[in-house]
Amino acid sequence: MIIGFSTGCAYHHIDPASQEIVNIIRYLGCNAIEVHLSTIERLQRASGTLDLHGFTYKSIHAPKIVGSDEQSRLALDLIKELHEKHQFDAVTIHPDTIEDFSIFSDYDLPFAFENMDDLKK
Repeated sequence: MIIGFSTGCAYHHIDPASQEIVNIIRYLGCNAIEVHLSTIERLQRASGTLDLHGFTYKSIHAPKIVGSDEQSRLALDLIKELHEKHQFDAVTIHPDTIEDFSIFSDYDLPFAFENMDDLKK
């Protein structure tokens, strides 16, 4: 059985890009983790610092991707660097803001488009 949490589960109290929340999720005995890095700043803070050993399933929650704009490319470049280190099983994307899907063909990453709730357009 695969059981885990997103590092964003306690974002009001603990930085989702911190080793502290990763360690808490590991301590709980989880074998899955979603690293919730939904901003460029979180991606930059997590880059090269997170230790994700011991998790069978690892995913990363990406920031908003629009298309081939500079911010989207920066986010995907940082995710690619993290993926090379951690080999994520999925890179979760919200599709509602994407204007140009062609950007994804430039990256060999395990993209997953997350289901949307009724608050999304």
